[in-house]
Amino acid sequence: MRVLAITSLISFMLLSCGGSSVSDSGRKTFNDLPFEKADNAKDYADLILKSIRTNRDKPIAQEFTNNKEVDLVQLRRMVGMYSTGLTGRSDWEEYDIFAESNKKDFSNGFDYAWLEPKGRLGMQIYILPKQNESGRFTLEKLEFRSRIDVIESFGFPAGKINDYKKLDFKW
Repeated sequence: MRVLAITSLISFMLLSCGGSSVSDSGRKTFNDLPFEKADNAKDYADLILKSIRTNRDKPIAQEFTNNKEVDLVQLRRMVGMYSTGLTGRSDWEEYDIFAESNKKDFSNGFDYAWLEPKGRLGMQIYILPKQNESGRFTLEKLEFRSRIDVIESFGFPAGKINDYKKLDFKW
């Protein structure tokens, strides 16, 4: 009976985390985060955002073009902070700047923004994918920006960044 309970618990934990395996490239793959199957840079960026929303820094860490330059402890902190910020409030308006502006150029990366209930910019996330020679996408740059005092602004692999990045968008 105890073995059945432990097996059930382990199965539940694997399913709740999306399940994982190892790909041919040696990277872990996650069933609900199919980075290797992304058709374009936008789909890839949306998967990175999904990983942030679900508070999973490890899938993001292995996606960096050069993950040896990334401070993994700081990445874990930032993903945790922003995951809590994104999912903790239902009254914030979310904007996918690329999708709402009908742009077609994937080379400049993707901005996501959240406005607080009074219409002021609260948080921003910028994701810059890079396509390698084999056609697979990797993560070149990830920036977390917050205008909220208790949430830091930080970029990867760069480090400290400004709290605000001007977005060309009509709010």
